[in-house]
Amino acid sequence: MLLLVPRRVSLEPCASGLKKSPWRVNLPASISSSGKRERRFFETKKDAETFCRQQRTRLENFGRNSSSLTPAQQEQAAIAFERLASYDVTLNTVVAEFIERRKAREASVTFKELFETFTASRKNRSAAYLRGLKYTLPRFTRLPVWKPDFAQANFASHQS
Repeated sequence: MLLLVPRRVSLEPCASGLKKSPWRVNLPASISSSGKRERRFFETKKDAETFCRQQRTRLENFGRNSSSLTPAQQEQAAIAFERLASYDVTLNTVVAEFIERRKAREASVTFKELFETFTASRKNRSAAYLRGLKYTLPRFTRLPVWKPDFAQANFASHQS
């Protein structure tokens, strides 16, 4: 049986051949913040070695996937996991449901907009019918269940 061991990342400065920035450090895609291979250039070998030492420390502390999240994002994720622990739900499930609700809200319209769209689509009807529609929306405000913000409440967009 052949055991494959991942190659260890060697973070060593090397000469770049450039006058302005003679030292280079190659960051593989697996540890770069962009997820792509990065090349960092430095004016002095000491600066390049310092950068390499910082990257090695980051790798030792957080592992290979440490670059995909900033420290602030890591803290937010930890807090989110703590808050979700008692609900037996994953963070991905919560995010998917949030995105679904946000898309539905963005696709929805207020009752007043919905009514105005409906009224506009009925412009080719009789004058009596249009007059009746004109007085329908104000009648909603006199209903006992009417709340002042009802006209601003969102409803799913509905095409007739």
